[in-house]
Amino acid sequence: MNLDTKPIVDIVTGYRTAKILLVAVYHDLFTLIDGGTNSVGEICQRARLNPRATEILLEALVPLGFLEKTGARYHNSAESERFLVHGKPEYLGNNLKYQEMLWEAWGELREILQYGQTQRPLETLLSDNPGFSQEYILGMHNISQGPARELAEIVPLERAQKMLDVGAGPGTFSLEFLKRYPTMNAYLLDLPGTIEVAESILAHHPESSRVRFITGNYLYTDFGYKRFDLALLSHVTHNESEENNRFLIWKTYRALRPGGFMVVHDFMHNDAGATKFNGIFSVHMLVYTRHGRVYSVQEYEKWLRHVGFKNIRKVPIAKNAPNPTMAILAQRP
Repeated sequence: MNLDTKPIVDIVTGYRTAKILLVAVYHDLFTLIDGGTNSVGEICQRARLNPRATEILLEALVPLGFLEKTGARYHNSAESERFLVHGKPEYLGNNLKYQEMLWEAWGELREILQYGQTQRPLETLLSDNPGFSQEYILGMHNISQGPARELAEIVPLERAQKMLDVGAGPGTFSLEFLKRYPTMNAYLLDLPGTIEVAESILAHHPESSRVRFITGNYLYTDFGYKRFDLALLSHVTHNESEENNRFLIWKTYRALRPGGFMVVHDFMHNDAGATKFNGIFSVHMLVYTRHGRVYSVQEYEKWLRHVGFKNIRKVPIAKNAPNPTMAILAQRP
């Protein structure tokens, strides 16, 4: 067997490339360059950075394919221009800034294996980094629009009047449901800081007149009884323990009218086990949540059946994407 060390070396040194890109985005270097601030001196003056360190970083971004250089001037590559310049329709920067802010959490993985859970969970990161919450939420909005449109197409809701979006984040998924169902109203439940960001995002859409906000913690806030036609938990359950997820599903069952649907949308292990992405993402949850992980489709189906849901089915979402998700639909009889 011809074995090669290159795959191991590529993995072990891959963090260097990631950190270079994340820091460049964190300091908005691609946005500055797009605006004509494209020499080392100009960039350092605008961003208040050290010239020597900044030049070294910019030079590294050239062979990595994110920048091009003409004389003493730097220019964005086509890829950087499309995805890394603030204000562009496909901007990924908010999500990358969120990844940069999680860097310290990943650095504790060695200790987490000893103690069982992180000492710096999400709530600590939010309090220690005032800008983290907004970047985190905007980042979720950036990457969720395509899957949200797809998800809104698979639930039969022609006569639905009310939906509950649990842990709604920026409200991206509710927005797509409201676009598809013009008579429906959406109730978005999340923490105060998250609701504030969601309000600013949704204010620019005509559907905002059909949005109601509920400020609270989904573990403690009452969802009501037989009140909603649809309840959505999108990218919520991977943050929680099995015990909390069972509790959320029970609360959601109570909140649905007979015939109403619950949709759980998340990264999920399938019958074959963890994919590469899901396996890494489960570790991602380990480093910045106290109890989160990726769960299997079979686990969700068992939890849903236990509280009384019927007509349970799974639907792949964004199945051609690098990190596809799964939606599980279940109906209250």
